[in-house]
Amino acid sequence: MDYIKSFIRDLNLNFVTNNDSVRIDTSRRFNNRLIEYFLPNRKLVKYISEIGGVLTGSRALKCYKINGKYMLERHTNDWDFIVTLEMAYKICDNFNINQVPIIDNVISIKNHLLMIHPAYSASYRIGPVDVHIIVKEELPEHLSIGKIRFSNFTYIINEKYKMIESINAGPVIINSQEKKKHIEDLKQFIIKYNTSQIK
Repeated sequence: MDYIKSFIRDLNLNFVTNNDSVRIDTSRRFNNRLIEYFLPNRKLVKYISEIGGVLTGSRALKCYKINGKYMLERHTNDWDFIVTLEMAYKICDNFNINQVPIIDNVISIKNHLLMIHPAYSASYRIGPVDVHIIVKEELPEHLSIGKIRFSNFTYIINEKYKMIESINAGPVIINSQEKKKHIEDLKQFIIKYNTSQIK
């Protein structure tokens, strides 16, 4: 874990001075666009994007292309959005979500189909149809492509590391799969980011 912490520290220090070519491929939000059109929660995802919610987490990270190289290669099982309190109230009202939004709280909308055992979770999901709405006082720094907002990749990496640290403090058995997922994502990012620096 020390090498991950060291990499994140160096990334935060050096990113300001690096001349990396950063691109975002919005189509990579979807594992399969045709299949996702028919999945539960697609209207919720569309609405959150339209009102300015910021996509974050692994789904946002896999859209990043740095110096011609994508930073994450895997299917993603859920959608993570950061919204303001006002946005969260609109979402709850429009989709009849009976949960009062609170700053620094997460509203999880689960609506998935269970199949077989996967690599990263307790059960295999057909497509990414769980939506996590993270309520914050203000939106993080982000990049906009049309109406779609993506949190900066340094923000995503820092948050993944924070999650690993918070999981370390919790019950090991319950959180081991979630921790493994974040560690594997960070390892893949470290390899791909450093490869993108090689000329």
